[in-house]
Amino acid sequence: MATPWMITRPGSQLGISLTDPGPAEDALITTFVDGTFSCQITSATLTPTAGTDTVDLPGTFCDAAQSLPLPSLSTWTLDVSLVQDANDPDGISAYLLAHDSKEAWVYVSTGASDGFPKWVAHV
Repeated sequence: MATPWMITRPGSQLGISLTDPGPAEDALITTFVDGTFSCQITSATLTPTAGTDTVDLPGTFCDAAQSLPLPSLSTWTLDVSLVQDANDPDGISAYLLAHDSKEAWVYVSTGASDGFPKWVAHV
């Protein structure tokens, strides 16, 4: 199992958009104007979970039945800890409450000078 990746670098960014930012890499951070909440994030962790698909092979006269792992894509979880300021109408807590259950895109960047690595997730 892969190790979770802590995002701790100063300058890291997290943004939320209610519209699809599209594939343009250079425009990613500017499309997340709905909410850029980097200064309210205290920690973030990306945690991979390996795919667990299997294929079942029937038993034969010579061999017992087998269940073999089938390579598949990992899934990722982004766990974010944040400052919860209910009195800030422009804060992440108010934003999340106002847009509860809506489809959104999340942008995460480590703040590296070249902008990589960065991820966009559809949630």
